[in-house]
Amino acid sequence: KKSYVILDESQETILDAPAPMFIEGPPGSGKTLLAQGLMKQAIADGAQKVLYVSPSPDLTRRVLRELRTSVEYDPTKVDVI
Repeated sequence: KKSYVILDESQETILDAPAPMFIEGPPGSGKTLLAQGLMKQAIADGAQKVLYVSPSPDLTRRVLRELRTSVEYDPTKVDVI
């Protein structure tokens, strides 16, 4: 199953920014989708460790669950912390 998200100009700019980074914004601004995209991109580029931090344990579990079910994630090659 593929899904597509249309990013605005500021989100596109962030995708090209070097890591590490801090993303903040109001609810519904796309922070979580952007973070997931950045993690998938990092994994596709060969990252062996990805750190995701959120103030919400539920959000963290959801993001990690979605990442772990993505095609790019291979638990034998990447530690998601």
